[in-house]
Amino acid sequence: MASPSILSINHLFLFAVPLVATAQLLPGTITPFKSLGCYTDTNDARTLAALSFNNAIMTPEVCIAQCSSRGYAFAGVEFANQCYCDHALQNPGKAVAASECNFACVGNRLQICGGRNRISVYRNDLVPAPRLIQAPSTGVEYLGCYTDTSSARTLTSQIPVAGGVTPASCAAACRARGDKYSGVQYMFECHCGNTVNPASARQSDGDCRMACKADPTLFCGGKFRLQLYEDSSSECKSATYPQPFKMFAVTGDQPISSSSPAVGVSQIFGQLFSGIGILNQASGDWRQFSLNNGALVGENYLSLNPSLSTQSIGVEVNGSPLFQGSLLNPTVFDKYCFATRGDTVLLGVNGETDVWSVCRNLTALGRPDIVYKYTSGSQLLGCRSVNIALQDV
Repeated sequence: MASPSILSINHLFLFAVPLVATAQLLPGTITPFKSLGCYTDTNDARTLAALSFNNAIMTPEVCIAQCSSRGYAFAGVEFANQCYCDHALQNPGKAVAASECNFACVGNRLQICGGRNRISVYRNDLVPAPRLIQAPSTGVEYLGCYTDTSSARTLTSQIPVAGGVTPASCAAACRARGDKYSGVQYMFECHCGNTVNPASARQSDGDCRMACKADPTLFCGGKFRLQLYEDSSSECKSATYPQPFKMFAVTGDQPISSSSPAVGVSQIFGQLFSGIGILNQASGDWRQFSLNNGALVGENYLSLNPSLSTQSIGVEVNGSPLFQGSLLNPTVFDKYCFATRGDTVLLGVNGETDVWSVCRNLTALGRPDIVYKYTSGSQLLGCRSVNIALQDV
């Protein structure tokens, strides 16, 4: 996460100037800005966070002029010589008694410029307040404001967005990659992924109050706060795929390609492949599949077992579909579907595609298996989420 913008104007190291008996109260209005009073502030969580600077002539007027010229609705003076700007008040800034802002301005000792960890705040009501957009585009919906850390990201990938980051532009960029989730953070960051880190926790929407640099009328998350969206525009509804295909366990964010290795699922662990073929190469296994009216059928195996032509590979929670035809006969099942995300086609069950994991099966000497809807407490170890991608043959 990058640092906020810093504007240096005659930047000096100055001691705070305490309020003297002749100092006057903060002016109630410096047109078109109005005083909101005295607020708390901290180094780690600024009440106004978009822009800051220090100088040796600081007054409320000097600060307001700089913030206003850059289009900010809020201006604040602090510690006698500091100015802060923003489009909105940030959490956890709270209003406190006016007497707690008690430092005289270095530019005019007859005026008040905040205090120690106290900021005198002004607002221009003529500038529209940013809004938290709930549905930035068709099929994309807001899930909430979530915690995020640099060591354990809520979404796996941060990407650049041409033309600047907004909830809509970020969602579009993530959709083009084939990702289901998008999130904006810290005014200009766009994050994408197909899963949400379960360690991330939803917070108050008030924690996502940093305006987008590309469009200050909209909010774009906060400091280590991700404004999270889900793209359901490519829901898994289609139950018939137009041609035979192979299947790959997609690990990570890179889509499969024609160069993805068609190796056994047992090689997923310890390998850095973006797409891993689910089938092994043993004689008699299904080498390709078809999807018709919700039934998933292994095609090459049918020549050996013609009676299976109307049956589908079954699946159950915490179970592996066992896509290898030589190991298990299929059952009657008609709940499979597929969805397109970007250039990737994903296999789903009952309308969901984010239902697969790869786990070590403790009942089979730790064999890696593809597992449907993994839950804790089963005889499965080291599970991690994957998608099952289809590749035409």
